Amino acid sequence: MSAAVRFLLNGTRMTLSRVLSRLRGVGRVRVGPFLFLISLAGPVLGVAVFLGAVTLNKKMVTGQCPMRVVSNQPHALGIACFLGWEVLFGVGVLVSRNVTRRKRAEEMSGHLSNAVEQTADAVFITDRSGVIEYVNPAFETITGFPTHEALGSNPRILKSGVQDHRYYHGLWSAITNGQTFRATTINRRKCGRIFHAEQTITPMRDEGGNITHFVSVLKDMTERRKIQEQETEMKIAAAVQRRLYPRSSPCIPGYDLSGAAFSADATCGDYFDFLNISDDKLGIVVADVCGHGIGPAMVMAETRAYLRAYIRSNLDPSEIFRRINNVLNADLEDRFFVTMVLVILDLSTGQLVYANAGHPSGYILAEAGGIRDVLESTGLPLGLFPDGEFTSRRDLQLGSGDLLVLLTDGIIESEGPDETEFGVERILDIVKSNRGESAEDIVNTLFNAAREFEDGQPQADDITLVACKRGNSWPASTGS
Repeated sequence: MSAAVRFLLNGTRMTLSRVLSRLRGVGRVRVGPFLFLISLAGPVLGVAVFLGAVTLNKKMVTGQCPMRVVSNQPHALGIACFLGWEVLFGVGVLVSRNVTRRKRAEEMSGHLSNAVEQTADAVFITDRSGVIEYVNPAFETITGFPTHEALGSNPRILKSGVQDHRYYHGLWSAITNGQTFRATTINRRKCGRIFHAEQTITPMRDEGGNITHFVSVLKDMTERRKIQEQETEMKIAAAVQRRLYPRSSPCIPGYDLSGAAFSADATCGDYFDFLNISDDKLGIVVADVCGHGIGPAMVMAETRAYLRAYIRSNLDPSEIFRRINNVLNADLEDRFFVTMVLVILDLSTGQLVYANAGHPSGYILAEAGGIRDVLESTGLPLGLFPDGEFTSRRDLQLGSGDLLVLLTDGIIESEGPDETEFGVERILDIVKSNRGESAEDIVNTLFNAAREFEDGQPQADDITLVACKRGNSWPASTGS
């Protein structure tokens, strides 16, 4: 839509066309030129200079100026002012065109260009034959190919060789027929590393509907796939590991036993077990692999297998530790080691034989609540050094009414919001206060107290607890 203004060069009269009158929202009127200029544009000086240039040069001059119509909405005017034969009569014509939509389209185009340049996804554009004509900065970040190498190349530079020709045939067939292609593509970076990407390729058409270019967007999915794979592995490992723990505590006349492992992650580096050695001997073990997660869980499974194999040979706990230490030292990386306390209980007499490989102390509490004995460390952790020396203690007794408690350092080192540790003293106080309860209740009460002490903070480490009571003066355990 164009608007015309006819004016006299002496600046005494100006006539607005019907179009410009509608644009301005006023009737067709004659106004003085300077009054019109003040109404037409905010920057009066710019328009005055514009008209002055026309008057002096006697030729066509073009430009743009802002204008606010009566509706108070801003518009942009493209102005062309020219002098023809009418200059002989001192008359000129100013023609204006509303270019507001064009200006807005140009602004939007700029926004879209900035968005493509700044997006974290790789964007590249090829012509119909597949020659790359544009890549955004993220393309280099994700693929490793700099812009000057990518331009003029074919997207085959990203081909990994993992997907066969049928995949690429289907891709090319879809986009050349005007269809948008979406799939997970396995590509290769310039350095040679494989990466997975969610790829969308969209055909671009000209005004006649002909395909001229293809726009491809690559979203790097490598890290997300790693996380998904790790989560899957953790779930599988956790399912396998749950089968390695005792499904229930042994039911032995005159004893009440319970144990539980509370993992900080999906998998656990702690281990506990009840091992039937003979009709009158029971092995009780609690162990801890440094760290927590899938790596320590695998070490725990290996340690469990060795322990179960050696304990059936009726060996002394110290000799069992010596053999396990040697095989773990050969198998494990330097960053892994295992602490363990192994107790062999004579069920008929209550006599205990134990060895402790760098593990937190266990405790025997008398029926009255006092500490009868402490199962302190008798050697270094397993797997640290070859040919390690370990000793056993044989002078302990679990009498009628006594309670044996074994644990891992996860509960000892549980921290409150002020970074105060839960500690051994607090553990023993809770056991003394609840020693009349079943072994299962004591285990659960200890864990719940530690979590309450942490006051909603994430559990920092695996926690494993075992309780063994001798006598019949307490409620029967419901199983663990």
